Amino acid sequence: MRFVNRFGFIPLVIFVMIQCTFNAAWEEIDKLKGKVDKDEAKSQLLNAVNMKSSTCNSYFQPDFNLAYTKTLTGNACYSVGNEFNEKKEMRTCESAYKFVDKKNLDNCIEEVYTLPCNAFRNGVYASMKIPVFPTCVSAFHTDPSLNYL
Repeated sequence: MRFVNRFGFIPLVIFVMIQCTFNAAWEEIDKLKGKVDKDEAKSQLLNAVNMKSSTCNSYFQPDFNLAYTKTLTGNACYSVGNEFNEKKEMRTCESAYKFVDKKNLDNCIEEVYTLPCNAFRNGVYASMKIPVFPTCVSAFHTDPSLNYL
C-alpha cells in the first residue's frame, strides 16, 4: 500500500480515467458543432484531388497526388511549436484534432479546385520545398515537415 501512495499510482489512474471520459464528451460536442470526422474529411479531400488532377494533363497529375499525401503527413500534436495544452483543455491533442471544422474543410477543397494544374511546377506553389495544400494542412492539423528529409 505504501508503494501505491508513494509513487502516485492512484492519482495517475484517476487522471487517465478522467481524460478518457472528457475525450468522449468532447467528441460528442464536436459532432454537435457540425464538425466532420477526420476520416470522412480525408475521403472528401481525396475525391477533390482526384477530380482536379483528372482535369489536368498527365504531366501534372502526380503533383496533386503527392501534395495530397504530403498534406496529410505528420501529426501536429508532435510538432515542436504545438501549443495545445492537454491539462487546460481536459482532452488529448489527438481527440481535439479528431474532427475537422466544416468551414475549414470547404476552404481546403476550394483551394484544391481553384489551383491551376501547373501550380506545383511553375505556378503559385512552385517555391515550396514540400508540395502541400496549405489551407488543408491547417484544417487537418498536420505537420508535413515532421517527416521531411
